[in-house]
Amino acid sequence: MYQPRTYHELAHSTALHCARLTPPAFTRLSLEEANQWLMQNPQLNYARPLPTSTYQLNLPTIHSLWHDNGIKGATELFNKILLLDNQTHLVSTLLPTEQPLHLIGFKNNWRSKQRDVLRYIAPGEWYLGTSHRNPSERFITRQTLQDPLLSRSLLNLSIDHIRHYIGVCDTSQRAGVVAVDVPRHYASEQAAGHINPKDHPALLWRLRFPSHITPAQQRAYINNIRTWTMLLHKIVRFAESSSGSDVVHYATWEQIEHLGQQILATLQQRGRTPIAPIEAQQVSLVEASFHLPLNLGLNIPLNETSITELYGQEAWFTVQRLVREGRRIWRANRIPDIYGLGAHHYVQYSEQHRMVQLELAPQWLMPFKQDLVFKPWGVQGVLLHCLQRIAPHWDTQDWHTSNQLADILSYLKPTLLLALGVPSPQLAPPELVLKFDELISTIRTHHPSYQALLQQLQPRFEQIEQILKNAHLSKGAYLPVAYLLHLAYPPQAVSELALEPMGQMLHVDLLKPIEHK
Repeated sequence: MYQPRTYHELAHSTALHCARLTPPAFTRLSLEEANQWLMQNPQLNYARPLPTSTYQLNLPTIHSLWHDNGIKGATELFNKILLLDNQTHLVSTLLPTEQPLHLIGFKNNWRSKQRDVLRYIAPGEWYLGTSHRNPSERFITRQTLQDPLLSRSLLNLSIDHIRHYIGVCDTSQRAGVVAVDVPRHYASEQAAGHINPKDHPALLWRLRFPSHITPAQQRAYINNIRTWTMLLHKIVRFAESSSGSDVVHYATWEQIEHLGQQILATLQQRGRTPIAPIEAQQVSLVEASFHLPLNLGLNIPLNETSITELYGQEAWFTVQRLVREGRRIWRANRIPDIYGLGAHHYVQYSEQHRMVQLELAPQWLMPFKQDLVFKPWGVQGVLLHCLQRIAPHWDTQDWHTSNQLADILSYLKPTLLLALGVPSPQLAPPELVLKFDELISTIRTHHPSYQALLQQLQPRFEQIEQILKNAHLSKGAYLPVAYLLHLAYPPQAVSELALEPMGQMLHVDLLKPIEHK
């Protein structure tokens, strides 16, 4: 009896040929035909079951790399230890207790073909990678809480970069994986390579679609996100480095819809014409790497119906031209770009981008929704999730816990003010500092229940948010790095769009094969 081969077996066939690993163009298929094709090829469903991990931690090499013999396993490698008030306890951050360890091994050069990573990522698929430095930042002390750089890293859960990992086909039609970044020159300047340096582990994520979205619709949305990601990287100039602010600048759907129009209008020009790039220097890493690609990719299908309805016929002609050009859009003086001439007549920092396919969306793909796909946090979300991460079982009747959390919030105040949009703690409006101190005093006070505490805190959150808006420091929308983990832990309802953790990516030198007895 015939048994269909798994994606793992296909990806490890002798040729690794893209023809075996890529669905047909959905623009040529009806929705029913596309779903039927994926039903016959379940190994290429975006939401396919994960392959079994073949690795375990190699602790001696981990100890040697990070000079830390205290790392006994995954708990220490991916979580933090709070050392405060002569007490020690575990703070779950990157690997919550309910999340199983699933190790994915990578090498950091193209020639390796990323054999293990290719078991998870097929050509054309789009994934999110959160690079972190937790092994070297796993202790929370009073000194780290009061240090400007380390406290910011703590708020980010030691995640210092977000990459898009995209399955591609090279010029020989062999499968591979590339990483694209905000800003685009990150890989070159940081020597980040195709996955990550050895001392820079990452978590791999995929979108988990609501249960009513069919496999063909899921893949079409992923294709659309991938194409919009490339258009963003082509003409939008993002910040060189993080400012420490988590303020969302494209905070409404109307603003993002207008950004899409700007992108297509700019790319409509011929490359030889001097053109100003779209400046987005104030946009945070999460907004640039997650918020914008997802909202554009899910809500603006690159098909004739959606583009002409939103932006007109000329914009649709532009989209068709860009897709037809393919990798040639990265040729210098052909299509507007934020960088100048690089090697081999291509624009700078486009080496990995050239292999990413641009694709039109099928006519049957509809906007996911007419609003932001994920609602950013307000002030309450930022501050409460910071404390709940440290004390998930917050007993408001326990004086020691409440006092410790109030102290932590006090230590983090300068960093949190920066995250909320204040350019410098010294420039914070006096009334904002007063309300923040009142917030800390409220947390320090005994309350009969968590709900009773929230009732007391709610007016303070609203007052802080209003002060920030009145001072034109924020619109009340924030996307800290911790927001990404909030979308995955605890697991969201199957009716909701969410992030799904796929595994923990470590360099193969830090791993060893699982020994089967």
